[in-house]
Amino acid sequence: MFQVILADCSISDITEAFIEHVRRKSDLPTPSDIYNIINPPPPKPDWAAYQGLKHQQKQDLYLTPEERKYISWCEAQAIEKKSAWDEKQYD
Repeated sequence: MFQVILADCSISDITEAFIEHVRRKSDLPTPSDIYNIINPPPPKPDWAAYQGLKHQQKQDLYLTPEERKYISWCEAQAIEKKSAWDEKQYD
């Protein structure tokens, strides 16, 4: 199973991922544990922070460019997730 999941990863990346896993945990890693260390999943939006920023935006309070960018990123993530869900529903 390791060969199938990690076929596109280099030996040095796999070795480093094993070492990192063993440093953090005492159990044996699964192929997905190693794969996620090498290719971490994208971060998830902090919806509480998003709601706080949207509240500030609705009150016409100043938002930094980074905060406006974060709002847009969260909304794009939500649209992407909904699109993926819709595709599963209609397949």
